[in-house]
Amino acid sequence: MQKKHKRLTTFTTVPYKKWLGHFERYLRVSRTLEKKHGMESGPFILGSRLCYADLVLYDCLTAIWDLGCYGRDEAERAQQFPRLCTLVRAVAAQPSLVKHGRPHAKNLSTQFGELPAFTPPADSASQLWEVTVVNEQGGVLVRQGKDTTSAAESSRLATGALVKELELAGDRLRYQCLEGSGPATGWV
Repeated sequence: MQKKHKRLTTFTTVPYKKWLGHFERYLRVSRTLEKKHGMESGPFILGSRLCYADLVLYDCLTAIWDLGCYGRDEAERAQQFPRLCTLVRAVAAQPSLVKHGRPHAKNLSTQFGELPAFTPPADSASQLWEVTVVNEQGGVLVRQGKDTTSAAESSRLATGALVKELELAGDRLRYQCLEGSGPATGWV
């Protein structure tokens, strides 16, 4: 019991934020493509049709949230991952799941004892940003300095890149690239 409690106490949320971000991004891009091609849209991975992948994702997400691994605050979850939260609500509303509920959430305190208070990692105060611009140039122009006249980097920050905010000065952002292609750091 002590070993399990220690694991929960020292649990880091960074991999889960990244993992959830991948699914959130997939759902966002899928909705955009569905609208562009006139396809029927919906909250599920395949749009309006429930599939096995929705059930697996639902089970993973609710287990993570029920354990308090990430996102104990439902409002914060809805703000950071609105499409995932919509998918979870849509799957949870299925008649067979309404009947059975979320069985893994029933006895957490029995298995693990009282969950420890969540302590975010030291660098979690930094805002994460995703590049969503779609243009012919293939991403966002990155400059070496804060000023818009400073030298431009040779490559652009690609659409879909995930960056960590290092500094925000008005409408200018100094970032560190966490995922995706483009300069490792710079100003946009």
